[in-house]
Amino acid sequence: MFWIIQTGDTAMIVLAMIIGLGIGHGVAYSVTALFFTSVFPVELRYTGSAVTYQVSAAVLSGPVPLVMTALVSAAGGSLWYGAGFLMLVCCAGLLGGLLLHPMAERDMELAESRGRV
Repeated sequence: MFWIIQTGDTAMIVLAMIIGLGIGHGVAYSVTALFFTSVFPVELRYTGSAVTYQVSAAVLSGPVPLVMTALVSAAGGSLWYGAGFLMLVCCAGLLGGLLLHPMAERDMELAESRGRV
């Protein structure tokens, strides 16, 4: 995406945005709700997933435009520092996702101990 933006070709930028937002966001957000709810036990599922999603969006996503602007400015107008920053954020998200353990097995054990299965 950053490479396409650097070319300055308006048609390609629009096409990349349509594909990126139309397909990329759909793929990413299609599993978000399921993933967040699988991390919390049933008793805390709604509150845990809502707070996690909203707080992370405000605290982590909120300053990203400022950070990206500073990185582009520091790079003299080049977008590559910003692209590197986003790659680091993606790696941190991947690592965090791999370290989380879904509650499905623990929920089943809890249900069995309560005689609900």
